[in-house]
Amino acid sequence: MGPFDVRWLIAQIGVFGPSIAALLFSGITHLDLRRNALGILPVILLSLLLLGLITAAQAPSGVAEFGPLLSVVTVLVALAVALFFSPLNPRLLISGTGRPQGKPTAVWILLSVVLLPGLFVLAWVLINLQGGDWAAAALQGGVSGLTRILILSFSHNLLLGGSPGEEIGWRGFLAPRLLSR
Repeated sequence: MGPFDVRWLIAQIGVFGPSIAALLFSGITHLDLRRNALGILPVILLSLLLLGLITAAQAPSGVAEFGPLLSVVTVLVALAVALFFSPLNPRLLISGTGRPQGKPTAVWILLSVVLLPGLFVLAWVLINLQGGDWAAAALQGGVSGLTRILILSFSHNLLLGGSPGEEIGWRGFLAPRLLSR
């Protein structure tokens, strides 16, 4: 593709489709949730638009090719999204019920931060044990390369490429409505 790869921008916004739809529907149909639901939308859309535009402009073929600026912006946007949607934000209400989120225990926070990157490394080790060839690009960069790829992959793929984009829509909005029936 050319110098501006619009697929990155579309993917960034597309992942958050269920949450955007839930927030719009909740804000339009429930007066008591309107301020909360519609107040979240600009935060999501501006963050994703910024990251999507910067990524599209650099047109990398994958996360491993993110340059320094894009790497920093990705991690900062992911951190902002994670903090915004975390139980640390007392103003954020579950869009389907209007109740605040529950507080996770320290064990769950530790598992969230350590388990996924740990499983990521374990998967690489297990895959490469079979052939004895440590060909994974991130492992060739040593500890700093591995750390960079883990942080970028965690930030981009997990925080900005899946969970938060779907959780508000499915678990936070649709599941409570279906369970109440």
